[in-house]
Amino acid sequence: MRAAQRQMTSDGSARPSVVIFRRELLHYSETFIVNQARALQRYSPFLVGTRRADLPLSQLGVDATTMLPAQFAKVSELGLLHGVTPPRFHRLLRRADLVHAHFGPDAALLVPSLSRARFRATPLLATFHGFDATSTDDALCALGRIAGHFVGARPALLRRASTIIAVSEFVRTRLVAAGADPRKVIVHYIGIDTGFFWAPARSAPPPPSVLFLGRLHEKKGPADLLRALARLHAQGLPVACTMAGSGEQESTLRSLAQELRLDVRFVGAVDAQRARDLLHATRVLCVPSDAEGFGLVFAEAQACGVPVVSYRSGGVPEAVADNETGLLVTERDIEGLSARLHARLTDDETWLRMSACGCRRTVANST
Repeated sequence: MRAAQRQMTSDGSARPSVVIFRRELLHYSETFIVNQARALQRYSPFLVGTRRADLPLSQLGVDATTMLPAQFAKVSELGLLHGVTPPRFHRLLRRADLVHAHFGPDAALLVPSLSRARFRATPLLATFHGFDATSTDDALCALGRIAGHFVGARPALLRRASTIIAVSEFVRTRLVAAGADPRKVIVHYIGIDTGFFWAPARSAPPPPSVLFLGRLHEKKGPADLLRALARLHAQGLPVACTMAGSGEQESTLRSLAQELRLDVRFVGAVDAQRARDLLHATRVLCVPSDAEGFGLVFAEAQACGVPVVSYRSGGVPEAVADNETGLLVTERDIEGLSARLHARLTDDETWLRMSACGCRRTVANST
């Protein structure tokens, strides 16, 4: 890809440029990053990472590149850890008026380079999305070298960042407790395209069905959902469930669903259009997360008129209005989760009220 070039505003002046960094560029579940880039009006964006992920760079809709060819991703990351900036990235930084890094470990990876004299004045904006502010140090170290480096580099990152974005008040509280200057930390909820994630008012709910949409990881609670569905099945309410996502727990979850004799369809990772189609076809979204930073999928579901059932954990109560757009239950309360699912799957009148309220609330909070 060509190096970042400044785009022109309507009066012929050059727009300032922002380098947007995400180490793994880019996962289907992180399209909010590129959506933010596309929506920028004052800045000309350029996305950069060290390695490629699910989404082809050609489909991002903005200029994007990796620092070195994909097979040298580890070389790029090792260099950054020691303040050695790959030539391609060095050229991008020289043109940048701002650097915006998503996720704490990724932002920490840039600190050695951005602390060098040439780039010391370049503002660094770091967005924390959840696990990077809520996980224990031991849990972060278990995620690998980059997350482990973040544990030791966190104080330097919190000092170097000009502004720190937390995706919820819950995340902001955790960051301040970790040593961030409260004056630097602002809360900015990630927005969604309510023109895309939207459904017309419905006269009747869909047939009883449940959708899980997210990573198949223990912290997202997919196994808790299956156990709650097993309770419903035992009560004479068998419910079809779709699990959309990929992750290390997939084989375990498939075995659990078979053991519990549940009707579960695993469809793998999905793009935004497929996610919207699945939301339009389901009656309830259930992602019972543990210490979720915010939960963009909850906003997407509510915009589509789909009530949510989840845990009252982390930033979820900021995304879901309990008893208005969904039902929340104490974390790890499988019986309570099952009861809330039963209520949303069988009470048509309340479902219609919550569906309409979810659409209104999401649109109001997005303007």
